[in-house]
Amino acid sequence: MGDEMILFVEARKEGKWTETDVLRTVSQDCLGMICMNSPLFGFLAGVHDRGRNRRFKPKGLPKNVSRSIKKLYKEYGSALFDTPSYLTLMELKSVDWENETVKLTGMIEKKRLDKLKEQIKQGKPDWALVYPYALAATSEDWVDFELQVPVKFQFADFYEHVVKKLSSLGYADDDVRIVFWFEEDR
Repeated sequence: MGDEMILFVEARKEGKWTETDVLRTVSQDCLGMICMNSPLFGFLAGVHDRGRNRRFKPKGLPKNVSRSIKKLYKEYGSALFDTPSYLTLMELKSVDWENETVKLTGMIEKKRLDKLKEQIKQGKPDWALVYPYALAATSEDWVDFELQVPVKFQFADFYEHVVKKLSSLGYADDDVRIVFWFEEDR
């Protein structure tokens, strides 16, 4: 199955951080996120994609994390979890979701790659043509690719279900954050 990102939402109320919602990526259908989304992991914390798409550095568990999250992390801690970090809505909004890109590499069917490259030249790419892709393939019809893909496409589900949700909670941008880590499949 691979690694999963475990994600909590906290809000600061009267100077104290409290957990407000729990979001967990357990399958492709849960929040539409893919458990093995290495580019997202790399983007958020520089892990699981060799750091090539890192936008943020991991900061560890916040010193002022809510009690419930602290308890959970202490209970299971480093035995199951790696690379804890957190980002405020203000930090997530610092991303230029419309214009920033991330590097995506792998193997794809040659005819889909050719079609996508032609669309890119015309300025109207259908980024969905990237999927499905593989890290390795033995078919002669598949070729290596490396593309700069818009973050808003690559992380559309994260943007829609996390960033927009945080924006709708009614807190100041520095009073709501995600606390997250990665759970290794053992």
